[in-house]
Amino acid sequence: MALNRVKGIISHMGEIQQGTSQNGYDWARQIIVLDVASFNGTFSKIALTVQNQRVDDLQNYQIGDRVEVGYSVTAREWDGKWFNNVDLISINFLDEVAQAAPAPIAQ
Repeated sequence: MALNRVKGIISHMGEIQQGTSQNGYDWARQIIVLDVASFNGTFSKIALTVQNQRVDDLQNYQIGDRVEVGYSVTAREWDGKWFNNVDLISINFLDEVAQAAPAPIAQ
């Protein structure tokens, strides 16, 4: 599993979904969407799935927060069709100081 990193702005936080598996395990899942800058200066979106204990970690975040996330992409087959999973591994607020543009050098 390769870890990818991206910086962006949270643009959507889905409802928390919860249930119990057939094996009796409790589960929770939430989807968040990030707006990320692309190479040509426009924004694209990436939807990330957050599972189980990490759902609690998201309660400190809200729409509009600037964050850096670590995520993994995996593929799986179901019923003869292939699907990609984009799973959130880590999330951190971006440091506002690091976001500030450097001051121009006085001449």
